[in-house]
Amino acid sequence: LRRTLSGQGGVLLLHNDFDLMSSAAIGHGLPAICLQHGIPTDEFFPTRADWYVVWGSSSRRAFATQCDSHTQFVEDAFGRGNALAGLMLTAPSGVALLSQTHAQVLGDGIHEMLNNFATSLLQAMPDASILLHPLEVSPYVGAAADAALRAPHPELQPHACACRLVIGYCSTAMLDAALAGHWVVVLEFPLEDNSAARDVLAAPLRVETVDQLLRLYKRLHEDLAFRRASAEAQAKWLSASFSNTPGGFADLLQRITLKPLAECS
Repeated sequence: LRRTLSGQGGVLLLHNDFDLMSSAAIGHGLPAICLQHGIPTDEFFPTRADWYVVWGSSSRRAFATQCDSHTQFVEDAFGRGNALAGLMLTAPSGVALLSQTHAQVLGDGIHEMLNNFATSLLQAMPDASILLHPLEVSPYVGAAADAALRAPHPELQPHACACRLVIGYCSTAMLDAALAGHWVVVLEFPLEDNSAARDVLAAPLRVETVDQLLRLYKRLHEDLAFRRASAEAQAKWLSASFSNTPGGFADLLQRITLKPLAECS
């Protein structure tokens, strides 16, 4: 990498600054820019890049509270914030659990906790589904295995299915589900790490148990005032998650290179 980058102009564009190749590429004379590609779990910190392009104000705060380095931040959601104005939440017509049993960065107990919750959920709501992360391989048994679905998931695509109640612990897919027009519920597991990521995912609806989830599901159907207030609160959370001001990344490139963008491509 030192030989490859020696004498090069422009900038170094990375999807993170902590994996082996990205880390090794930093420090050879090129300004380093990272594009946020997921929720900032503990592995993201401390940052090493000169700039981080983050999705919105909540991610900026999360990074800033964890960083005492020289890294600077620019907000640019690359158009994802444009979808917020058209979101309409109705009473949910089903429940889906976002699975991430593979994500050991979330804590050693994540696999067991998700399995226990999934088992209880399917006992109470047999029609519920479990949305597997692409890296998961047969993480469930019994009824949970039968309910487990592999990607791609229509719940994460706008207008692809009816409004659902989507539950997750600490997954970027929680934001995708909200952008697709679903209710998002935070599953509050007793795990202590990844506070920055959990701050970004601090959606207003939260549960600890399946019983609480059932009561929430019923209330979203029966209490119109509660449903409206919850929809407003979720919209506020999403607005903090994704900036609707375009051009932050393009402006940053122009400032760094002092060249027209056409010359930077």
